[in-house]
Amino acid sequence: HAQALRSLGEPASDGCGVWVRAERLELGAIKEWEESLRPAVRKALRALGVDKTTEVSSVLRGLRLCSAGSAPPSSSAATDLREGVFAQLEVALPSVRSGGALVVRSRRHQCLLEEAEPAVAARCSRVEAFYARCESARHPPAQGHRLSLIYDLRTDGTVPLPPSQSSASERLARLA
Repeated sequence: HAQALRSLGEPASDGCGVWVRAERLELGAIKEWEESLRPAVRKALRALGVDKTTEVSSVLRGLRLCSAGSAPPSSSAATDLREGVFAQLEVALPSVRSGGALVVRSRRHQCLLEEAEPAVAARCSRVEAFYARCESARHPPAQGHRLSLIYDLRTDGTVPLPPSQSSASERLARLA
């Protein structure tokens, strides 16, 4: 299956893996998938500090396949800000893999999101979200493949801004 995806895609802009644009994908039960995605989007919006009253839609941007042995990523610039897009959501589908951290950088801060243990990664999807103004770099897995659906989070209203660092730290402390 990985080979079939590679034939549909092009090298990812940061050099790590293959990128397949949404319009090249044939998605069967998309309505059912969108329903099951809603709780993940709500959770990501809470984590990003987006007000509950902000109307947000998730728009599939594409699929990313990153395999063990892929080139390490170059530092990828912030997501190009199309109208209304304020964040990016990545849904890693269950697969047998290990390694493959995500590094997200803002002006003065950096966050390293480590991959789940291989047994968990094989059974569960993982959702990560970050503001589009941040730089990001996805490292390839040490073993296996990471298959992710990438969504733009957008709004027709006022584009939410990232919370201050102290506000974000307080929210994280309350979660612990």
